[in-house]
Amino acid sequence: MRGSRGNAPRARNLVLTLAVSAAALLAAVPAKAAVFSNPAPIVPRGDEGPMIPYPSTIQVSGLTPPVSDVNITLNQLSSTYPSELGLVLVAPAGQALMFMRAVGSGDDVSGLTLTFDDEAATPAPVLGPLAGGTYKPAAYAEGAFTAPGPGLLHGNAAPEGIDTLASRFDGIDPNGSWRLFVEDFDSSDMGTIAGGWSLDIAAPFSNSFSVDRVKRKKKKGIVILFVTVPNPGQIGVRGNGIKPIEASGATARASRSVTPGTVKLKIKAKKKGRKGRRLRRRLNRKGKARRKLEISYTPTGGTTNTEKHRVKLIKK
Repeated sequence: MRGSRGNAPRARNLVLTLAVSAAALLAAVPAKAAVFSNPAPIVPRGDEGPMIPYPSTIQVSGLTPPVSDVNITLNQLSSTYPSELGLVLVAPAGQALMFMRAVGSGDDVSGLTLTFDDEAATPAPVLGPLAGGTYKPAAYAEGAFTAPGPGLLHGNAAPEGIDTLASRFDGIDPNGSWRLFVEDFDSSDMGTIAGGWSLDIAAPFSNSFSVDRVKRKKKKGIVILFVTVPNPGQIGVRGNGIKPIEASGATARASRSVTPGTVKLKIKAKKKGRKGRRLRRRLNRKGKARRKLEISYTPTGGTTNTEKHRVKLIKK
């Protein structure tokens, strides 16, 4: 005789949580921010005009709009006359800002690291010598950039204009190709950016994921889910009467480091609990059963995305 519902043990959902390794091409920095880099040198063409490559590009992916902050860093800048350099940053959708023009006068500089950040204390100086550090964007003259550069169709940092990194880039979709156009406006002097450049973009990591494949071990009644995640983070699965029993492709072995990609989750019926026992009886009697699952994915610094999936367990 079946016991009363009131006396039946309450089934508890066991939630499996696994950490997806942060060893990825996308470098995680403080919450909801990422750094993307192109270390290739930007060098003179031989006379005045565009420097090579023109533009230098950085591909951004895995971020969810909107952007809340953009900073740009130049690595190992050297010049015999930095005031003659002009730099404009163009976002994937075409928003553009000339963030450095006519700074540092004619004093030689070598191997400087310069970061441009709206929240810096002071703008890059018009007078030299220019020193490495963090500055507000600054443009002290016009800059007409040779095609395929934007010509004069770009915002200008103060005092030439009133634009900032925030006014040009906050609120946009950051994913795609960012372009840096560097031009030397005087043939008598040379400059290089030997270490390339990087972007520090604050925006949520993408919390989308996909269940790409389902595999079954029919003799044991096990279901294997192959879930693809785009970024470092955490993923969990739960459902009535089921028990996650293994996670590989992430932290299944402490000695194995992985990048975001495909995570393998194994699930079977629970041995304990009313719903688990009912599920096992059904599998033993009919050889199959369906269950609803909730899969939750939280990228580092982002928000949780939970999706419902229905899976079939088979035991023969």
